[in-house]
Amino acid sequence: MKTDTTRFDFRGMADTLYRKHSQKTAKEAVKFFVFALTGAMQTASKIMQNKTYKFNFGEDVQAFAAWWTACEAKVDGVDISPTTFTVSKAQDLFQRFCAWAMARAYWHQTILLKSCPDASHANKANADAAFIGFLAHDPRTTNDDRHKRFLDQAEEIHAASPLAWKLYRKYAAMPPGENFKQWKHPAVDQWLILIWPLAFRQEWNFRDILNIVTEKFPDYTSAESDFGKHCRRLGLKLPHKCGHPHNHTLSKEHLQLALSIRT
Repeated sequence: MKTDTTRFDFRGMADTLYRKHSQKTAKEAVKFFVFALTGAMQTASKIMQNKTYKFNFGEDVQAFAAWWTACEAKVDGVDISPTTFTVSKAQDLFQRFCAWAMARAYWHQTILLKSCPDASHANKANADAAFIGFLAHDPRTTNDDRHKRFLDQAEEIHAASPLAWKLYRKYAAMPPGENFKQWKHPAVDQWLILIWPLAFRQEWNFRDILNIVTEKFPDYTSAESDFGKHCRRLGLKLPHKCGHPHNHTLSKEHLQLALSIRT
C-alpha cells in the first residue's frame, strides 16, 4: 500500500529552493524572481480580497512570502518594480522571499504537529493516516484531494494496519482546535514564527521582541530569560551578533511592520 501525502520538512524544502536558485546567472536570477514575485502577489491579492478563495499550501507560502517581501522592501525604501532590478537586487529580494517562505512553512508545520501530533509518528503509514484524518476537517486544505484518494483505499488500509485506520478516524472526528487546548500561547507562538525573518534581519534581541510581543498581546507576561528559552524551544534563534544595548531605539517603521503581521 502506498499513500500520497506531503512529508513535514517544509523548512528544508524552502531552504533547498533558495540554494537551487541562488546560483543562477544574472538574466535567470532576475527572470525567476520577477516570475515568482508576480505570481505570488496575484495569489496574495486573491486571498486578501476574497476570504472564500480556495488555495493550497504552496500558494499560501508563496503568497505570504511575496506579500511581506514587498512590504519589507517598501519600509526599507527598495523599489521592487521589475524594470529597476539588477542582479544583486533580484538575488537579495529572492533571499528575503525565501526567508519569509520558510517562516510560513514552519508556521504550517508547527500548527500541524500541535493539531496532529501523530503526524510525526515513527511509522510512516500511521503518520500518513493521522495526517489525512487531520486534512479531512482542516479549512486550510479545502482543495486537497488526498482525503478522497485515501478513502478509495479504505479497505486495503484497514486490513494492512488497524492502527493507521484508528488514527485516521481519531483525527477525522476530532473537532478543529481540540489539541490546541494544551498549547499555552498559540497566538503568540504563531506570530513569533511569522515575524522571525524580520527580527533576525533587524538583529533585535530577546528584550526587543518581548517588548513588541507585549505591545501586540497585552495579556502576555514573561521574564526576559524565560522568553529567550521559550523562543529557542520553538526553534527560533537569533544571530550571535545580536547585542543591542537595552536602551536602543527600534525603527518605528519596522516595529509597525511586525505588529501588522497577522496569523
